[in-house]
Amino acid sequence: MVQYNVPYVFYMENNKTKQVKLLLSKHIVAAICFVLILFVAFIAPLSALRTKPDPLSGDTIIRKYAAEQLSELYGDRLTDADFAKISELYLYDIFKYNHREFTYLPPWILTELTDIRLLEKFTNLEILDLYYVRYPEIRIPKWMKFLGKHRIINLDKKFAIDLSPIQNLHALKKLRLSNAQIYDIKPLKKLTNLEELYIQNCPNITDKQVEDLQKALPGLKITR
Repeated sequence: MVQYNVPYVFYMENNKTKQVKLLLSKHIVAAICFVLILFVAFIAPLSALRTKPDPLSGDTIIRKYAAEQLSELYGDRLTDADFAKISELYLYDIFKYNHREFTYLPPWILTELTDIRLLEKFTNLEILDLYYVRYPEIRIPKWMKFLGKHRIINLDKKFAIDLSPIQNLHALKKLRLSNAQIYDIKPLKKLTNLEELYIQNCPNITDKQVEDLQKALPGLKITR
């Protein structure tokens, strides 16, 4: 029977402990590397997608046209001070169409955006053209389109553009909402300096709404 002295046994036990620790360390390092690979391959790209600006959001669309108005390249860099510099805003290609004349525009000029909340920062706006502004059809769920097709719900009302963000733009003098997806013009009653309003082809705006607005703003010229 082989007998080991105490120092040798201690050495063997100590060596085994070191091997176990080394093996554990390798497994830990491998696990950390695996988690990092997963993060880079899957989680990081998803995070980037979440932070990417929504191309159909009102913020993105309005910034785009505001940047054109100011001859700036990047709309996402505009500040509230930049918005305050703008006195005229047209939510379509102003270089392609005669935007200074509030006359006929081709029916294919369609601007889809989710909301116009950003417009409340355009405090010195005098002319605003929201011709053919509508909620993005691609954002409407198919089941809602089905219900709308069978007149169970009114999609024009459900996804109407809320005009309340512009109700405090007291410098506003001329506003075009022709063909826009609007359902309620009551917020316009607060625009005491508004001189001209164009609401042609807005079937959801009733005669009663127009009469009430005219009473609130007797000097306003309304074109339907």
